[in-house]
Amino acid sequence: RNYFDEEGAQAIYESKALTSLKTLIIKEGVDEDAGLVNYSRPELLRPDDPNAI
Repeated sequence: RNYFDEEGAQAIYESKALTSLKTLIIKEGVDEDAGLVNYSRPELLRPDDPNAI
C-alpha cells in the first residue's frame, strides 16, 4: 500500500504536469469503481501489455 504522505503532497504541489489540478480525490476501495483510479496499483494506469486496453 502506498501512503499519501508529506513527500507525495509536495511532489503534486510542485508538479508542472498538474498545475491546473483543482481537486484530488483519494478514496479507499476504488477497485470496484470504474470512475476512479487506484494510484497504488500502477498497472491500472499503465498496463504491461499495450494491447490489453
